[in-house]
Amino acid sequence: MLVIEKSEICRIYSKKLSNDDKQGERTQIYGILGIINIEGFNFLAVITEKLFVGKLRDGISIYEV
Repeated sequence: MLVIEKSEICRIYSKKLSNDDKQGERTQIYGILGIINIEGFNFLAVITEKLFVGKLRDGISIYEV
């Protein structure tokens, strides 16, 4: 589970789900872009879709996100 805490600073960490934790909707994410503050509210921007574009000569894959 990905946990986001905000007090004076914003912390993001993962923790194991226990049997007591409620499970919400699950979405696969491929990366985290960062935290965006809009009018005092923090949003976590994540990559939820990707499209394979090609490969570089050294084998590194390129994706459109």
